[in-house]
Amino acid sequence: MNTKAQLFSVDFIFSIILVVLAVGTILNVAELRAFSGMQDAKAYKLKAVGDIASDLLVNNEDSICMLYKSPPQPSELGSLPNCFSAQGSNISKSSLGLASDYECRLSVELIQGYTYGTQPDLAAFRNRFGCTSTLPLSPARSVYSSKRQVVIRDTSDPGNPRRVPQADLSSCMSGGSCPLVPYYLVLEVWEA
Repeated sequence: MNTKAQLFSVDFIFSIILVVLAVGTILNVAELRAFSGMQDAKAYKLKAVGDIASDLLVNNEDSICMLYKSPPQPSELGSLPNCFSAQGSNISKSSLGLASDYECRLSVELIQGYTYGTQPDLAAFRNRFGCTSTLPLSPARSVYSSKRQVVIRDTSDPGNPRRVPQADLSSCMSGGSCPLVPYYLVLEVWEA
């Protein structure tokens, strides 16, 4: 009687190696997809937060211009989105819908091809919005950026610098003298 038997064959060992490689590859692909899904979710959330902040920036009732009818019977006609006074009250990050775990930076850019006269204090204007953080240096950080064309009114009206007379708006629209000067506002948002 033969008591010796072959426990392993080369085919069996080769098949075990292939199974281990296949399982390892499947787990690696699954991990990569999970990580990619988490990154996509973070990017989507940052975009949503940034879009809301950008919309609130140009539509915030505490900072945008108010159109009013000129005397003899002055009356408010409504708000002018994307219009700001160079002077005015400060706006907090929370007014832009940004929680404490987000940072932001606001910059004002000139529009190429537009001839600017005397400019308002753009640094003081920018600092009113509470978005003065320094951009993160890490390239791994995602930063949302939104560029909006706005007009800034430099006025000497100390009573209510946000008021824009209907006559001023009409003059701007007809190509006459215009106290509403175009700029780009660039809002950048990232997680702290």
